[in-house]
Amino acid sequence: MNSDIVALCELYERRISNAASLIRFQLANLCIVADPLSLLELRVYFALEEHNIEDVAYVLKPEWNILQILPKEAALDINEVVEAVKDVHPEFEQSFVQVKMSEDSDETRMMLNLKMPPVNKERHDVIVKGADAVQKTFETEIVAEKAMILAQLALTVDNVSKEDQDAMNKTLDETTEKYKKAVADDVDKKKKDADEAYEKWQQEAAQQKLDADAIKQAANPDAAFSMKMGGE
Repeated sequence: MNSDIVALCELYERRISNAASLIRFQLANLCIVADPLSLLELRVYFALEEHNIEDVAYVLKPEWNILQILPKEAALDINEVVEAVKDVHPEFEQSFVQVKMSEDSDETRMMLNLKMPPVNKERHDVIVKGADAVQKTFETEIVAEKAMILAQLALTVDNVSKEDQDAMNKTLDETTEKYKKAVADDVDKKKKDADEAYEKWQQEAAQQKLDADAIKQAANPDAAFSMKMGGE
């Protein structure tokens, strides 16, 4: 292929690859399990400047559904972090833990705990609809990017041979299908994870109800016996 056409094909792949990476980031923000990637959007003001969270705090994952944020500097106001999290992930349940910084010192710092929301029916639907939406956005972006590349071809390359045009179309189509499949796989995994998490939540909710009923029955066996006799 003409070197200019090769350059345009490479530009298309870079742009589509970047778009696919953004989709993965957006899917990570539809949280089911704790994922430090979901905190990349956080911006925290410290020492009169705006910082990424990883610049001013340690991000830990002690459990599958919990993230922890521990300030690197004692001077960082933990309330700044609280507000930053609320802006990006209002669905996270927040709590605090006082942490001793070392065995040789009495210094303590406040650590922020972030618990992922349970995947009940409402949360499940939010995740599935969100995953479908980002996939649709990606596919729309592919169409726009391909149209832009073909427009650039018309403006910058003269007398394109049919052979080069066919080769370019084949390359663009192969690139498109590669990244569409990758994004579709990521979306399908997110939706499958949501289905499994919702099923787990249903099982836990049912078990909690059984346990609560058993406690009530143990606390008032006469009532339970009367209900049984009435049923007979």
